Amino acid sequence: MGTLPAERAILRLERRGGWVRALCSAAGQRWFTVGQVEVSGGEEPLEVGLHAIGTIDRMIYPGAYPEGTAIRFESFALWT
Repeated sequence: MGTLPAERAILRLERRGGWVRALCSAAGQRWFTVGQVEVSGGEEPLEVGLHAIGTIDRMIYPGAYPEGTAIRFESFALWT
């Protein structure tokens, strides 16, 4: 576990066959796997996307960001 040494992160989703993999990078050079999942090969087309949750566990970080946080995406690109 860890964090990227950058204020901003680049997120990437890849689909290869029956697998979807999530990756992140600080500058788009070196990629780290966040996770991957095997998807069923059903009849319907597969739709994947990003989901952002900005929660803070107050039991672990009681005084962090008292006004809350926001997750923003600067840009979005889709390659097929």
